[in-house]
Amino acid sequence: MQTAMLAALGRIVRAVCYTDIFYVKSLDNIGSVDWVLAGAHVVTALLLVATVLLATVVLFSKHPIANTQFVPYFLPGLAVVLLLCAVPQARLYRSRI
Repeated sequence: MQTAMLAALGRIVRAVCYTDIFYVKSLDNIGSVDWVLAGAHVVTALLLVATVLLATVVLFSKHPIANTQFVPYFLPGLAVVLLLCAVPQARLYRSRI
């Protein structure tokens, strides 16, 4: 899907803009990087919506069969990633309240 790749490119543009704003730019004025960041947000969101709509059309028209071959490998990895993300978030919320 081309829209998914374009959305990934939009997310890269957002990451570059965030890095520039955080490390380089002063907070005194709104510049072109801020406008590029705002535009990248909007374009990326629209491309992700288009990706979901196109995937929905494919799912309903072609009725593909689910590939469950990797589910046994996915579930332990999912548990590890959830723990790695949940523990720092819980510590942050406890220290902020």
